[in-house]
Amino acid sequence: MADAARVLPDFFAHQDFSFESLPRDLVETFWRTSRKLGPADAPSQSRERHLLSLGQLGRRLGHLEEAEQDLRASAQTRPAPG
Repeated sequence: MADAARVLPDFFAHQDFSFESLPRDLVETFWRTSRKLGPADAPSQSRERHLLSLGQLGRRLGHLEEAEQDLRASAQTRPAPG
């Protein structure tokens, strides 16, 4: 799971992964590894998308404070319209 998170840190982009079908400890491992990655560690994915997926997964896992931080940071990375 850690290797999968390093290659593609968006849990929901992995077609074979399902929150409901994987053991919680594996999902937690993915989430923790993905949270440690900086923008340079995941160049194939936008920072906004990385943070959004972290926030969504963190919320599902019950890590509400971290999820809020990630979702707010995702919103701040969006380019201004126009």
